[in-house]
Amino acid sequence: MDAGGAAITALALSPDGKTLAACFGATILLATVSDCQVIRRFDAMQPINGVAFSPDGARLAAACDDATRVFDVSGGGAASELRSDSGGFYNVAWSLDGKLIAAGHFEPFVAVFDAETSGLMRMLNPNIFSDEGRTCVLFSLDEQLLVSTAYNSVVLWPLSKIVDDRQDVKRPKKLSVRGHAHIIDAAFSPDGAAIAVLARAEGDYALHFWDFGSGRKSGRARPPRYSTCIAWAHGGNSLVAVGAATALRGDGGGVTLWDALTLKQADERLEGADGLDINALAAHHRSGLVVAGAETGEVMSWEIDKDERVSAA
Repeated sequence: MDAGGAAITALALSPDGKTLAACFGATILLATVSDCQVIRRFDAMQPINGVAFSPDGARLAAACDDATRVFDVSGGGAASELRSDSGGFYNVAWSLDGKLIAAGHFEPFVAVFDAETSGLMRMLNPNIFSDEGRTCVLFSLDEQLLVSTAYNSVVLWPLSKIVDDRQDVKRPKKLSVRGHAHIIDAAFSPDGAAIAVLARAEGDYALHFWDFGSGRKSGRARPPRYSTCIAWAHGGNSLVAVGAATALRGDGGGVTLWDALTLKQADERLEGADGLDINALAAHHRSGLVVAGAETGEVMSWEIDKDERVSAA
């Protein structure tokens, strides 16, 4: 895969783990995971900030600076456009039944679209001030909640109310990230029982963990400074991959593994990414594949087995 030295801004793995979507600028490359051969190229027309496959792997949604665009993975037909009055998008996610697309804005607002008609169903406002431009969106694996991030909170939106236009969704439950005001990224564990949140305050970075069922905080770890993104890796449901940028003095960067049970950095390392500015991560839970995209255009991958051993993919 050749990004021509352009920064990789977003990555996604298809549900079957066989196809990788890699984004740089306004371009999406679809490539086979087995041999990294490019099989399709899409033009999203605007810079891409986030990307996600539909649950059946047939469509691909890209959160762009002006709209969210949905492509047919087979390459047939023009992309459909999902727009709202709040402008561009940072992040995108599909509901597990493939009927809804949620897109997080550069403000704390979340737009919810009908995936079939591309029509706007809801604009969700958590009423939390945010100047970070990082509204992440996730659907819970029990299909009960849409989760978004805003400033220092994880916001829990009941799906039953979102799909019923008679229901009020003005007072969602919130999980507060105390001590780290700006949330950068969030990810569910493979079984959906826990959520990891990467956040920062000034130069201090932290990984916060919650038991999702009870909403109780289960712990906090301290990843490298300048951490940029996370993905919940394989490794028996406990490992979280953390991508980071290099510090101004040239150290740091790369990808580290963190154990959500011990709250410590894992002994195993993801070799080959040291010293690189990592912008994007993707993981496939069944295969244990972890993929990272760098500022300089490199795309790297590793396999993590159930015993938490790492090997180059």
